[in-house]
Amino acid sequence: MNKELILQKITSLAKEIRENKEFVTRADIAYELRDLGVETDSIQISSWILDAASRNPNEKGFAQMLSNDGRETLLSLANKITAIATGYEAFVSIMKGDSQGTEAALDQVTLAIKKLEDFVPEKIQTSLLQKATGTSGVAKTKSEAGQLYSQYTEMTNYYTNAKGSVQGIIQDFVHMRDLLMEKYYLYVMTLIDIFGDSIKSADPKVFDFDKVEYLDVQSMQSTITLELNKFLSKSQALIQEIGESFTTSVRNSAQLASGLQGNALKGVAVVSEMMGHYLASINKTASLKEDLIMMRRAIKKDTAEIVADLTRLKSVFEIIRDVYLPSADLFHKHSGEIFDHKFARITEELYSTPELKALREQRLGLLKELNALNAKLSDTQGNIAHYQKCIDENNDLLRVYEKDYIFAQESKPKKFLFATTSYNKKMYDWSNKYMPVIEMYEGFKVDIAVDTKEKGLLEKELKLMLKERETLLREMRASSEALKSRIKTDEKVKTEVLKDLSQIVALLRINRNIIESGLDPKLCKVVKVPDMTTEIADATHSISMSSFYQENKALILNPEAHLITPNRELSPSEETYVQEYNYEVQEMLGMADQVLSQATLLVDNLQNLAILRQEEEIESERYEQELTRIQADFDSLTQDTKVRAVVIKHIYKHIDSTSSPEQKYELLKLLTNSDVKGISNKEWEDFLNGTADITI
Repeated sequence: MNKELILQKITSLAKEIRENKEFVTRADIAYELRDLGVETDSIQISSWILDAASRNPNEKGFAQMLSNDGRETLLSLANKITAIATGYEAFVSIMKGDSQGTEAALDQVTLAIKKLEDFVPEKIQTSLLQKATGTSGVAKTKSEAGQLYSQYTEMTNYYTNAKGSVQGIIQDFVHMRDLLMEKYYLYVMTLIDIFGDSIKSADPKVFDFDKVEYLDVQSMQSTITLELNKFLSKSQALIQEIGESFTTSVRNSAQLASGLQGNALKGVAVVSEMMGHYLASINKTASLKEDLIMMRRAIKKDTAEIVADLTRLKSVFEIIRDVYLPSADLFHKHSGEIFDHKFARITEELYSTPELKALREQRLGLLKELNALNAKLSDTQGNIAHYQKCIDENNDLLRVYEKDYIFAQESKPKKFLFATTSYNKKMYDWSNKYMPVIEMYEGFKVDIAVDTKEKGLLEKELKLMLKERETLLREMRASSEALKSRIKTDEKVKTEVLKDLSQIVALLRINRNIIESGLDPKLCKVVKVPDMTTEIADATHSISMSSFYQENKALILNPEAHLITPNRELSPSEETYVQEYNYEVQEMLGMADQVLSQATLLVDNLQNLAILRQEEEIESERYEQELTRIQADFDSLTQDTKVRAVVIKHIYKHIDSTSSPEQKYELLKLLTNSDVKGISNKEWEDFLNGTADITI
């Protein structure tokens, strides 16, 4: 690979995305670099971006290159890694900024949830034409749905941002953990050099923070978006339908009026026809309002899940911010003074010859290689987890849209031999309506195929890295054996170390304890909130007025009571009168039927709306009760965190004011909530007698 060509390509890409106002991930950049010999996405790309950006400090496009999860710029991540390598204080400053940013991101979600819960639609002005045609109700309901969806997407987007921030603060602790791991191995190996096989140590069991799950808000949002699109399509169709109905009603009113005798009767006909139209438009609006309530209830369910999971994320954040990061920071800053106080002169005597110094430097070099490789391993494992998450999410979306996709395919017009014009029109309408769904569905399938291929390449690379890690560990063991065979530890040195061995072992055990910090399984799993809608099946529905009317229409209208039925032979003038009278009665009964049908249907619709609103209120109460219970569970789970946070503040308050290694040691012992001790009397006795080893 030619590094110069790679840097030029990255710079060119930065300019391109700036001009196009786009964002790209590291995986996208890796794909663009394939022609230059870059086979897979890796942490090396972040380093190249930092190099390219340092050569072109005025290019803003580098800030539009993001980590694969989209939570942070690659420049920020690369600067963080550089800060760790070059200056600890710079890294601490970055961590503080991350903590403040995460707290702000979590607060943003809380505010967005509050806005959604307090949502009141803005009133919109409807035109005189909309009021005249009867479409104003649909327009207002449509506007309310759009405003509600906007608030909903704001909440889900803020959750996604907060999730990324929490992942970032976790990653900060992982970086700190790596620093402590390096310190741990350094001093453990020194003890082994002094005491040989009498000191035993296994690799610390690090917690896999990739096990922490997060809500799939993309799938949630896609489902609500699908419902909104259906709602908007129905709204548009109703507006058109009501508009056409208005035109028809006006025309029918004119025709009825011209065919009836008497101004009063004409007036009744016009009023009845238009009343039927307006009642029908109110019923259609009521149907749309039912859909809006159902969408609101689905959003309430999603909101409850986000509130519940936000409680969990806040707990995770507080543990990392208030306990794990400060514990690691305190130990990293102050344990070195104690170790140096105990080891400085001893190590000078221990590695006294040029050969021993060279072997020790070789081992330290291998240790640095191992730490660098561990960082690459962690990055690759994170990428594999990211691709698997993308694959899972896209598979979920395929399931969500599968029915719509199949329906769209089955609805595709079939071409007949001579009906070209008709086919083209149907095809045009079908494309406008269904192609977005088809393209989206097939796009998901393409993404799954690409991500699966990338994941496979990374898994192959991971296997090679694991083999390389085993090789490095073997070389480190061989280096330690070489040192051990050449070191002739003076009994005086051993005696010197023995005086402080208990404290040294205790410190290393504290170090190991911090390294092995993890999360309770309940904090790793997405919080499940029961679907309360399934429990509301006992609402009492009244008898349908519409059905009652249709079943008893003949009795209610009773046409026989209003029509003239001659019981004798009529004269021509009488017959004409009876025919005209009966015609007008039938017309009036028809109008009454139309109005009564729509009126009774309206009663049913209003009753249904009242029931839906009642169910919505019951669901809201049940969700509130469940969320209160969940909050109490997490409060109980994290009670220890609050206690430890107070202890850590106490340590910070006193540790900087003392220069005594002994006092620092006593304060550092408070970092762990378990009873970490040095060497017990029994261990000490057995160790000195040579009958037992010390395990760190």
